Amino acid sequence: MLILFLLATISCLIDPFAAFIIKFITGWCCKETDEDQEMKKQLISLRKDMSSLSMVDEFSKYAKIQRKCNKLQDVIKEKLSARSTSRMKLKMSLTYGIRILNGIFTTILVFSYRSEPVVIFPTGYLWPVESFLSWPTGIKGCISLPSWIILMRLSVQSLLKASEP
Repeated sequence: MLILFLLATISCLIDPFAAFIIKFITGWCCKETDEDQEMKKQLISLRKDMSSLSMVDEFSKYAKIQRKCNKLQDVIKEKLSARSTSRMKLKMSLTYGIRILNGIFTTILVFSYRSEPVVIFPTGYLWPVESFLSWPTGIKGCISLPSWIILMRLSVQSLLKASEP
């Protein structure tokens, strides 16, 4: 009964807190590489060199550096766009993957243990809703697995809405 309680509770808590885990994973997998940082340093150096030159007096050097600078900016933008796209794809696949796996796990859990009580209270303790909360089990004073999952999901959603600014 304790294992069923823990499994059902964890199943209800996975979806809301998966966003934190996914954010960590995507940040780790799609972080800026050393090559990207080196390119940014080169761009800063080129801009510094460009600012030190007089455009009128040394136009050919200035134009050459400006072309290098523009080319480097384009490469950096392309890499940033590619990294952003891969981050979004990874985030979406992880989000939907976790939701699908959790849905399958919850469905298997409910079909396997639907008539098992998760929590048992003394008879009459849940008086007005006692028969509703113990529905598939038929045991008075208990909360069944489907009822527990519904109560937990509603509670977690309410807490998350209350914590939003």
